[in-house]
Amino acid sequence: MAMGETDSGTWTLFGSRYHTGKGYKGVYSNVLQAALHAGLDQETYLCLEVREAVEDEEPDLHGWLDADNERGLTMVHDSFLKLDICFPGGVKGAVEKGRGRPVKLVVLECMDVDKKGRPVTNDTPTPGGCA
Repeated sequence: MAMGETDSGTWTLFGSRYHTGKGYKGVYSNVLQAALHAGLDQETYLCLEVREAVEDEEPDLHGWLDADNERGLTMVHDSFLKLDICFPGGVKGAVEKGRGRPVKLVVLECMDVDKKGRPVTNDTPTPGGCA
């Protein structure tokens, strides 16, 4: 099982939405990294439960799963292109070297959380929210 992966084969990630309300940005395995990416002045963030997409399912996010599972799911982006440019020679070269594999992700659940990852009420909704 990869670091951060639950027994049910899902991962818990944190991030926020683009101001358009579509797509996720600044997605990390802990809320502090998401807060630093979005800006500490933001009151709430998103807690996302994701799983690997199956066959022809349209992914919400793209990530990288290390071959040795030490780092777990990393480099999560809203497009494959953003993931691809993280590697010299692209994802294909990293896969050929046995470093890991790309993972297409589907968001199963989304909730608003504070800077410590605690659920919040809708009094201070996340920009773009979990809609």
